[in-house]
Amino acid sequence: MENHSLTNLYSFVQALKAVGVEHLVLSPGSRSTPLAITASRQRELQIWTLLDERSAGFFALGLAKGTGRPTALLCTSGTAAANYHPAVMEARYGSVPLLVLTADRPPELRGTGSNQTVDQVRLYGTDVKWFAEAPIPDGSDYLDRALAALAARAVAVAMADPPGPVHLNFPFREPLLPPRPVASPTPVRAAQRFASARRLESSAWEALGPILVDACRPLMVVGAGLEREVSEPILRLAEAWSAPVLADVLSNLRGDSRAAVQIGSADFLASHWSKLGLPSPDVVVRFGSSPTSKAVGRTFLGDAGAMQWVVDSSGRFTDEFFTSTHFLETSIENFVDDAMRCLTSGQRSAHRDTSRSGDFAKLRDTWKNQWLHMDEIAETVCRRHLFAGMGTPEFGESATVELTEPQVAVLLAEELSNDVTLVLGNSTPIRDVDVFARQIAAKVVGNRGASGIDGLTSTALGLSASGRRVVLFLGDISFYHDLNGLYAAQSFRLSLTVVLLHNGGGGIFRGLPQATETDVFHLFETPHQLDFSKAAEIYGASFETVGTPSEFRFALHRCMESQGLHILQVRTSAAQAWEQRNAIRTEVGRELQARWS
Repeated sequence: MENHSLTNLYSFVQALKAVGVEHLVLSPGSRSTPLAITASRQRELQIWTLLDERSAGFFALGLAKGTGRPTALLCTSGTAAANYHPAVMEARYGSVPLLVLTADRPPELRGTGSNQTVDQVRLYGTDVKWFAEAPIPDGSDYLDRALAALAARAVAVAMADPPGPVHLNFPFREPLLPPRPVASPTPVRAAQRFASARRLESSAWEALGPILVDACRPLMVVGAGLEREVSEPILRLAEAWSAPVLADVLSNLRGDSRAAVQIGSADFLASHWSKLGLPSPDVVVRFGSSPTSKAVGRTFLGDAGAMQWVVDSSGRFTDEFFTSTHFLETSIENFVDDAMRCLTSGQRSAHRDTSRSGDFAKLRDTWKNQWLHMDEIAETVCRRHLFAGMGTPEFGESATVELTEPQVAVLLAEELSNDVTLVLGNSTPIRDVDVFARQIAAKVVGNRGASGIDGLTSTALGLSASGRRVVLFLGDISFYHDLNGLYAAQSFRLSLTVVLLHNGGGGIFRGLPQATETDVFHLFETPHQLDFSKAAEIYGASFETVGTPSEFRFALHRCMESQGLHILQVRTSAAQAWEQRNAIRTEVGRELQARWS
C-alpha cells in the first residue's frame, strides 16, 4: 500500500541536489524505505549500496573527502545507525562534511518495547555539528517547504568552517511505500547561503605587526587538514620571514618543490633539540591540526616560553598543550597577506632599539641556516641507513636486499606522482612516511581526526569512487579490521592499490613501553597467522607478495596502471624495523652532537 503523505520526501531529495549533494551511500533496511525509494526514483543522486554499515560510513567519508562536498548516508533504525558512529566521529574531528540520515520509528512507539525501536534522538551526541528531527511527512505544501529548508540548512551547517557531520533523524509511520511520482515534483526553492571571509582588524595588526617584524627565531608548524592551494602563501611568508617550516605529512606542503625553507627531518631534530642545548623559537605560527610527530608537538608547540599564534578561520581554538598566546580567527590567505604587508612596511615595536633595524633580519637568516644545516646532516644519516647495501644511493633495479618498513614508506613517497592520492593507515605507516619521506608529490590523506584503524579500506574506496587514483598504505591489523570494505571494490568495480605491510601483528607496540613487559606483550602485539590471499580470492583482487625494492617498484607501477583491486603485500619484521628506526635516530643525534654542539 502506498503512503501518499510521503510525497514530501521528493522535495527533500530535490533540495539536497540543489544545494550540492551528489552522492547517497545506502545501507539497506526496511524503515529507510521511503527515502531510499524516493532518492532512487527521482534520480537526483548517485546511489552507492553497501551491506555493512560501518564500512558504508567510511566509504561516505572517503567520497566526501574526494569531492569536498557532503555525502548523504542513509540507514534504517536501530543498531544500523550505531554502526555509523565511528565514521561520524572521524568526520567530526577530521573536519569532513557528512549528512547522516537515520530512519526511525514514530515517536509514539518509543519506550513501548516496539521491535527495533531505540533512542536515536541526538544519537551521536557532540560528535555532530547539528542534530534535527525531521517532521513526519503529511503530504502538505507546507512540509514540502519545511523539508527543503531542512535539507538546505543541514548542508550549510555541514559545510560551514570547520566542515563536519550533521545528523537528521526521520521518523516514519507505516505504510512505508511512497507513491510513484505522476509528474515532475514542483521545484522547491532552497535558500542560497553566502559566507564572509574572516579578516583580522587593523587594531589586531597594530599589536601583532611589531612582534612579527622583531622576531629573531620564527618557526612555522603546519599540521594536517590543509589543501595544496594554501602551500603557496604559507611558503611565501616563510621565505620572506626566514622561518623554517615543519610540515606534517598530511599538510600537503611536501609536494611543493619551492619549499626551500621546509625541514624534512623535523621529527629527528625535535627529538634532539633540547639535548643539544639549542635555543627555542621566539614566535611559532601554527596552521592546521596537531602534527603527527609527538616530538615536534612536545618540543615546539609545548614550549610555553615562545609566542604561539594559532591561525584558524573556524575558531576551533585547537591547542592541546595550552601554550597558545594568540588565536587568530582568519583565513590563511588573509593572514599571509596582512603579515607580508607588516614585514614590507617594517612596522616596529616602540620598545625596541630602532638603530638595530637590520639586525632582526640577519638574526632570522642565521636561525634559518642553522636549521637547514642540521636538516642536511639528518637527511644524510637517514639515506645512508635506508639505502645501505643496495649498491646505489637510490633503490636500484639490481637491489636484492629485503625491504624494511621505513624503506617502503620512502619508496612510496618517491614513486607516486601528483595525480595519485595516497591514503595512510594509522599506526606505523603514517609515522614512517612522516619521519622519512621528504618530498611527496602525491596528495596525502589520512583519518587522523579520531585516528582509528577501522574503516581505512572503505575510506580509500570512497576516494576512488570520487574519481581519484588511490593507493592505500596500511598494516595487517588495520587491513583485517576492514576486510568488509573490499566489497565496495568488487560491487562498484572500483580501482585501488593496497600496499599491505604484514608483520604478523601490531608492530607499533614494539616502539612503546609495553614492549618491555614480555609476559603480557602478546596482549598488545596480537600475533596472528592470517593469510590475506584468501580475502583477495573472495573479492576478486590480484594478490602479490614482494620482498626487494626492485620487485616492489615494478609491481607498484604495474598495479596502478591497471584497473581493479590489487593487494601488494610486503612481509616485514617488526623487530627489525624498530631496530632500524632506533639506529637512525641514535646516529642522527650523534652526528648533530659532533657537528653542531
